[in-house]
Amino acid sequence: MASDYTQINNAAARQFTTMPMMQNGYNVANLPYRYGQQAIANDSFEINERVDNAADAIVEKAKQVDTQKVKKSVISAVLSVATVVGVTLAVNKNINGIWKAGEKVDTVLKNSKVYNKIVEFGKKIAEKNPLKNSELVKDIKNVTSKSNRVQPKMQMAKMTVLGPKGIFSLTSSEILNGIAKNCGNEAKFTEYLEALVGKDAKICGKTVSETARALFNQETVGESFKFSTELMNAIKSNHGLKTTEDMLKFFDGVKAGKIGEKTFEFAQNVKVRGWAPGTKGNLGETLKKFASMDGQSAQTKIGRFVQQSPLILSESIGNCVNDRTLFGIALGATYLPQNFNEAQDAPKGKKVRTVAAEFVSSAASWAIGMASAGAAVYSLASLKNLKSAGALANVLKKVGSVASIGLGENTSKAKGLLGGAMRFAGVMFLSSKISKPIDNTVKKTFGVPTQAQKDASEKAKQEQEIAQQLGQYGQYVA
Repeated sequence: MASDYTQINNAAARQFTTMPMMQNGYNVANLPYRYGQQAIANDSFEINERVDNAADAIVEKAKQVDTQKVKKSVISAVLSVATVVGVTLAVNKNINGIWKAGEKVDTVLKNSKVYNKIVEFGKKIAEKNPLKNSELVKDIKNVTSKSNRVQPKMQMAKMTVLGPKGIFSLTSSEILNGIAKNCGNEAKFTEYLEALVGKDAKICGKTVSETARALFNQETVGESFKFSTELMNAIKSNHGLKTTEDMLKFFDGVKAGKIGEKTFEFAQNVKVRGWAPGTKGNLGETLKKFASMDGQSAQTKIGRFVQQSPLILSESIGNCVNDRTLFGIALGATYLPQNFNEAQDAPKGKKVRTVAAEFVSSAASWAIGMASAGAAVYSLASLKNLKSAGALANVLKKVGSVASIGLGENTSKAKGLLGGAMRFAGVMFLSSKISKPIDNTVKKTFGVPTQAQKDASEKAKQEQEIAQQLGQYGQYVA
């Protein structure tokens, strides 16, 4: 059968070769090739046409891109990163100098006759206050004091009440958690903590061994501000730290894991969860910052201001001076570019002023506006604890009871949410009212437009554009 098929195929081939090769002027044998070439040519034309159209579209899109806007965005992004990194490094490397600067101011003021007279004058005015002997006033001062004021339950709410002090109080326990993790042995970590605060110390009601166990197991050790304050007091008492030189020398040793004659290698610079890559924290630096923010490293208000201002300003700008978290870097990246965009749009000679004014205003609004609003709202809630009797006292107690909804020990979840939302709204409202005049004062001092002036300018610009459009429409109709 195979040979039969071969014969048939060969015959067909011979018959094909004997067919006329030219019909109507076309080479029949070449027809498949010609059709293929024509199809390829047509496809090539279509492909080339599509490529050309796509190229034209890309060029058109490129023409529509605002190169100036892109350039401005890139510059702002670079400046934002440089600012966060630069501010963080500069402040962290100069903590000792900032501390000493506040102490030098204290020395100058104490030797100033003018300053001492001003202090004496202030005391005389306070003595003449007709309400100073009022039992109700004393009671109000007592229940609303920083140590007795009711405290929020949520960590974020705590930060609004304490402001920068609250932010800088968070890190002590986090660093100790990191040290405990580095150590890996509860007994050794307890020995470290005993060397730091003394065997008989108590922090937030816990003994040293209880505190060490809680830190080792990554458990809560107490409210952050109270923990940091009592930790600091225990360290100062245990090691007799009184002068600036004593404290700075001791804290510099703690940074290197040294306490007295002992060195604990596992307590040197430690990695803390959430910190930016390449950065490590240490307890010595953290305690220095907290001491400055809590007013423990200076005696006069101006001296404290000198110490606290760089920390508040730098933390407000970079969000990384206190703890150097990735969240802090991301937070800075969200609003810093806008500041630099405005600076680039500002008139010549006011670019640097625009950035500086925004930084100072943000820091002041945070440190004064937010903290004052939080303290006011929770002081209002604290009035429920008044012990005084009388019509006015009873009214204040009722106000306090309403303002403190949800802060009780066994409160329901619904009351907690309701009270929290109410207090949050109160803090935001008061904060905006306090921050607005601060922002206006700062902007006027730096000679840059306030927000109200910006809004008025933008409104005038929009009105002018609308007028121009109406004028063009009128000409067209005419």
